Amino acid sequence: MDALELVATWLHAVDQTDWQTVWECHAPESLILAGPQVIPRHNVDPALFVEYQQAGAAQTDAGRRWRFRPVGQDLVPVPDGVVVTVQLAETVSGLTFTAAFVVSRSGILGIAVDLPDPARAMAEALGDLAQVPAPSDWSQMSLTALHHGFERRHIGLQAALRALPSARFTCRSRGECCHVGKWGARISDNEWQAASHLAAALGLPALALKTPAEPPAFPSPVALDLRHCLAGGATTACTALGEDRRCQVHAGLGWQPIPVCSTYPIIGIWTPDGIDVTAYFSCRTVCENDGAPLHEQSDDFRARFWPMQHRLPRIPPTLTVVSGHAETLPWADYRQLEAALLDVLARLPTAGPGVLSEGTALMAGMQVRHVTGDITLDGLLMPILGDKPADVLWKGGWMGGRARQAWTLVRSQFVRFQSDHAMISRYLQSVYFRKPGLPESGIGFAWGTTLLAYRMIVEDARFRAWRAGRSETLPEDVLSAIRATEALVGHAGLSGALGELPDHPLESPDVWAVILQGLDRK
Repeated sequence: MDALELVATWLHAVDQTDWQTVWECHAPESLILAGPQVIPRHNVDPALFVEYQQAGAAQTDAGRRWRFRPVGQDLVPVPDGVVVTVQLAETVSGLTFTAAFVVSRSGILGIAVDLPDPARAMAEALGDLAQVPAPSDWSQMSLTALHHGFERRHIGLQAALRALPSARFTCRSRGECCHVGKWGARISDNEWQAASHLAAALGLPALALKTPAEPPAFPSPVALDLRHCLAGGATTACTALGEDRRCQVHAGLGWQPIPVCSTYPIIGIWTPDGIDVTAYFSCRTVCENDGAPLHEQSDDFRARFWPMQHRLPRIPPTLTVVSGHAETLPWADYRQLEAALLDVLARLPTAGPGVLSEGTALMAGMQVRHVTGDITLDGLLMPILGDKPADVLWKGGWMGGRARQAWTLVRSQFVRFQSDHAMISRYLQSVYFRKPGLPESGIGFAWGTTLLAYRMIVEDARFRAWRAGRSETLPEDVLSAIRATEALVGHAGLSGALGELPDHPLESPDVWAVILQGLDRK
């Protein structure tokens, strides 16, 4: 069977849901999409493949299933085989597009949609497989790589995207984020399978993991779990980072297929009226507010969120006012409250920290939560502070590496906190706009987390100045303090730990007063 006939047979078999023939058309060494799993074909039992594909087809037929009709094809020679390009019309949507099938003597090796360059067809096909989203149920499953590629590139996310007006970001290729060992970039078995094959296709060193990658089973109960960490060995740098401090995978493809790398530093959260978008301030470029406005990059962000769409946290249409109480707040009313509090945070550079009391008063009017007993800053932060016996052990990061000694010491020293608050204001707006603790906690938790983040920045900046022998903070101290605070608030799950404290203290106006106490004098 020649290449053109093989592709025609595959397309006909998919249209007829003849999964045994689909299986036979793939090369034994190919990566395939079997059910929701990306896996080498030779690791899958054919009978199980047919069973899973039939189950998926039965579910998606109940709603919609993309059906493809070929309207023209061509054959392009490439190293180690040929690429068959097929013009396809999708009969449900009416859209037309081009699919590229990489064919070897043993069968179809890969499938790419809208291929920009036939010479890199295999790399594009593998990059597409790395972007397969974890389905929330069978109806969300892409039946084949062709279905997935079409839906991702031509249907995509339709949700409206909302970003803070002042937020900006354009990647400046600093390469700091590629030291992923510092912040634990996590990927799934699916992503790892595609990425490891992709590195080989691009002639790159194998991507290293901090966790062992066992041969995948089918069906695997953990194939969709983010259970692997990139960057193993002695260095924290990803092995795809080149000498020019740029990603070689991105250079080879022109785009970044590994979802966690594709989205960083952008964060998305589903809300009842779309997706709210912010950015991690662990990225220095975000701190400096360098680049294009986020609200002007909606189409790009939709594409980046596509493979992670079912992993994004979701906010329900009604929110709990106070943990453990029955009273709820409709989403539209919460949006109004959110707008008012964001306005308070936006006035921080000109009005100073005293303006935060306005937001506290606004929230307190809706709160009935009061804590029992004394709550101190120490008590709030005990879950993350640890014993560090000597200054020589203080490391980078917040409070010298979460050192209880540093936290206690700096508050007894005279170090004046000096800042124009512009960067802090943008960061606090971002923290609040991410809605930390929602929907698990009451609506006051996000405000409490935002105030605590501010206090953490102030104290960490003062600690950095003290260590340098200065009596006043410098702008670089504040920038470093924001990034260190973000490492805990944004990456290390601090909000989750604080949300488990007894009496839900971050929802209480009493605790907010403790957090803000004395800030005007620092």
